[in-house]
Amino acid sequence: MCTVAVEPLSVLTPEWDALLHKAQPGSVFLRPLWYELLSRHQINSANGSTFSVREEGRLVGVAPLLQVDGRVAFAGDPDLMDYLDVLALPGREECVWSALIEHLEAQPWTSIDLIGLRDGSPALSYLPALCERKGWRVETSLWDVAPQVLLPSTWDEFLSSLSKKDRHELRRKQRRLQQAGEVRYRVVDGREGSLPEEMERFLHLMRQSREEKAEFLTQERSRFFHELAETLARAGLLRLFFLDLGGVPVAGAVCFEEEDTLFLYNSGFDTSHRALSVGLLLKAHCIAYAIEHGKRRFDFLRGDEPYKYDLGGVDQQIHRYTITRGSER
Repeated sequence: MCTVAVEPLSVLTPEWDALLHKAQPGSVFLRPLWYELLSRHQINSANGSTFSVREEGRLVGVAPLLQVDGRVAFAGDPDLMDYLDVLALPGREECVWSALIEHLEAQPWTSIDLIGLRDGSPALSYLPALCERKGWRVETSLWDVAPQVLLPSTWDEFLSSLSKKDRHELRRKQRRLQQAGEVRYRVVDGREGSLPEEMERFLHLMRQSREEKAEFLTQERSRFFHELAETLARAGLLRLFFLDLGGVPVAGAVCFEEEDTLFLYNSGFDTSHRALSVGLLLKAHCIAYAIEHGKRRFDFLRGDEPYKYDLGGVDQQIHRYTITRGSER
């Protein structure tokens, strides 16, 4: 039988990390380091609780949740984290979700709003039936899409998987960039000691690339991204890519390397080089890096930007589940 309790994040972290390596589908966003960062920066999870689910003392599930004004939601910030979920040990998913539903039944909420559940989440299989047994109403909707590419073992195979038009366009853009000057692709993983300066270069490119990104990058979020990069670099997960043209960075991309997947978290480019497609070509280089390092999946994360499909992306859906009690009208 699974039981639920609130446990301090600092106490739970070692077991949580161990559980993460067993759970599927894995995601960098389910690591406890995210919730530690959010708490330090007073973002969402500062008002949340970390619920542990145990079976005979063994940790089989973790649910970071918050409750504000009668609404229960994931404690993570969907503006900063593309996937949100409850972590469950494979084979014990139903026990974990059943225990959480029993626990939530006694709580004074008016709605449960779970944003960020991607295809493959056990919640999609177990949550609707468990709620219906309680007489609760469950509404499901498509929240967003996250294109991804299942990677072959070679770059040539990847090129062959693209449509003839996309393959031709990619090669044409690569030739045009080479004719524009000295081209250098490089990756920063944080071991060089120059990460703060490199992250500032990246944030500058991110602000330049789109007005919405410039508005998004408040001072607080910039500080958060700096600390996130340092934290992920210490964990060996950060890959910060740059495309330099004539010795000057003109495009940047932050990626997270997790087991068999490279996640593209965010990107930016110098708009004065838009005609050279520097943003798209750097992302193509990120895919080449993933293939070279034996990754089986490249995840573009949230958003349906056209370049993701030009590079072979296929949508996976990200779901939103809204739950209300049966008596609610």
